Amino acid sequence: MSMRIRSLRIQLLLGSFLILFFLLVAIGYFQFIFMKQFLYENKALSLQSHILSVPGETWLEHSEPSALEKSNIPNVFFPGVSVAFVSTDEKVTVLSKDPHAGSVPTLKKETYRHFLQPKKRLNFKLLNEHSGQEILVVVEPIRIDGKVVGAIQMSSFTVGLTDILYKQMKNYALISFMALFIGFTILYFVLSIALKPLFSVIRLMKQIDANNLHQQLPSFPRQYEIHVLSVSLNAMLKRIEEAFDAERRAKERMRHFISDASHELRTPLTSIRGFLEVLLRGAATTPKQLDLSLRNMHTELTRIQRLVEDLLTLAKLDKAPTLQKEPVYLDQLLQEMKHQLDLLAGGGHVMYHVESGVFTCVDIDKIKQVILNLFMNAVQHTNHTNRIIQMKLYQNETHIVLSVQDNGSGIDKEKIPFVFNRFYREENSRSRRFGGAGLGLSISKSILSLHGGDLTVQSVKGEGSIFSMLLPLQSECNKTPKS
Repeated sequence: MSMRIRSLRIQLLLGSFLILFFLLVAIGYFQFIFMKQFLYENKALSLQSHILSVPGETWLEHSEPSALEKSNIPNVFFPGVSVAFVSTDEKVTVLSKDPHAGSVPTLKKETYRHFLQPKKRLNFKLLNEHSGQEILVVVEPIRIDGKVVGAIQMSSFTVGLTDILYKQMKNYALISFMALFIGFTILYFVLSIALKPLFSVIRLMKQIDANNLHQQLPSFPRQYEIHVLSVSLNAMLKRIEEAFDAERRAKERMRHFISDASHELRTPLTSIRGFLEVLLRGAATTPKQLDLSLRNMHTELTRIQRLVEDLLTLAKLDKAPTLQKEPVYLDQLLQEMKHQLDLLAGGGHVMYHVESGVFTCVDIDKIKQVILNLFMNAVQHTNHTNRIIQMKLYQNETHIVLSVQDNGSGIDKEKIPFVFNRFYREENSRSRRFGGAGLGLSISKSILSLHGGDLTVQSVKGEGSIFSMLLPLQSECNKTPKS
């Protein structure tokens, strides 16, 4: 189900309009209540002052039956008001009746009894006549010599008061409507100015694509929320740009990787095909040529097998496999490998400088692979006329170090950062004398990274190179190390 899209400016305008509208309605309602109460109390006070302006004795005299037959004096002084006398036994006697004041109402005896109590308060009540008109009734006790002898009741229609009240409310409604219109107009322009930076951000974001992710949004220090939004979007754009760059680099590395792997596989496959063609042309009948061709094909197949194994090893390492760590003394491990290393040296002189008691917890098979890779790399690049390879094992304050040094031609300074890249080889080693494909150092570095270690290189052109395997110190191991 699609949602209706609404403008933020319109939502803010409508929200502000409704809030202001309900506030004005609430103010108008309470103003109506308070004004009505004020007008009625003011009218009641006016009637009370009329009652109090006449002495109690006069009211008492006019309440006598004989006085009622002679004159209607109170009606002359109080036009539009009906007057009655309420005796102490709650009996009501009409003193004057004005046709413009409605009929003289009679209250409940409990109400009169309450009003006749000698307390200083304003006693008034609102009643509805049979015609539906509202009547204001004021009852004021009269005292003679401090004693309550009765009460005077005055009543009058509230039509004049309600006219005033509704006129005031009509004026209030007109003013409120004008205030709403003016406020709505001002708020529209204020919001347009306040949201202008946000619209600028939206416009700029629409212009940004994969080709210009480096573009930055302006900051708005005077508007905190939009400033934070702009800073957050800039940070997001930077992360997206970095992700795009990383993806491009990964694709480029993958292209190089596929190209190099194809090149490495194409060479031995071409060689094998050539030998097969020689055999098919009749060389198979010659024992010497047959033997030579089969040996060369076996060598090339061995190279292919080694390359495939190295690629599978890299694929496994890229998935961050679990390590089967075991406690071991590296000096004893080197002693076990000494015979194998001497054979791989091919007549070269191998010098061992091994510190005893170097203990750690590692995946022994993988560390052996690293040692063999480093040693074979040294054998391949050492001086072929005077082969000298030095292996050192020692422990410092932070790491266990196993270094392999050759006395070959060394590595150019500008090429050192690339020696651990996959399929990387210097031009002078393209002969593949030992069948290397340029994956050994990369595999070794990945294995050491899994152990929390590292692989470093130091080289001086014309003097040789030193490759150092660094492993972190192990504070404890749960198993007994191999003896």
